[in-house]
Amino acid sequence: MTTTTPTPGNDTGLPERPTLSDCSTTATFLHGLLQGLQILLEEAHAGNPATPASNACTALADEMVAKASRLVNDLERVQ
Repeated sequence: MTTTTPTPGNDTGLPERPTLSDCSTTATFLHGLLQGLQILLEEAHAGNPATPASNACTALADEMVAKASRLVNDLERVQ
């Protein structure tokens, strides 16, 4: 992951630039978290009548998982 050790000659103390590997790891972790949220939403709504809010949450979780998956795949293909 990103370190807070300054690059030699860089006394700003700002974090080093993340590597592509750092970004890919973060995206993969995000994807996993969103899949967990998706499962929790499905279980929370099982057997309960659907409401507009619950439908929106489920649709939002589905779209976030899809976007995170695409991000992971795109990062793995960057040259």
